Amino acid sequence: MRPARTSSPLRSGRADQMRSPLTNVPLLDPTSRTHQPSPSGSITDDRVVAFVREMGESGKPLAFICHAGSLLIEADLVRGRRVTSWPSIRTDLINAGAEWVDAEVVEDGNLISSRRPDDLAAFGEAILRRL
Repeated sequence: MRPARTSSPLRSGRADQMRSPLTNVPLLDPTSRTHQPSPSGSITDDRVVAFVREMGESGKPLAFICHAGSLLIEADLVRGRRVTSWPSIRTDLINAGAEWVDAEVVEDGNLISSRRPDDLAAFGEAILRRL
């Protein structure tokens, strides 16, 4: 594993200031030490959880796929919401108060969720409709 860069232009210390230079859309810094292919390390980083919570509460589109729903559980964003995910976190989402649906894409308010990489075409279309 390469060490994290410390001079990223996206790193600011404030979630609302981490933005794409092309679209001005808020995003997580891909050079951060918590960037991982699964959310397991991210859910233990208070900064990442705070960023996701801010995005979810802002009303801006928040898209997640596969196991990323675990991060939304930690940010307390799924209670009373309709979502989908990788099947292995279905029970976790339900226990956190979500209504889990087995579908390619589920849109509920600002949340856009998808199950797996096979669903990327539909997931991408749902995201593009919101931009």
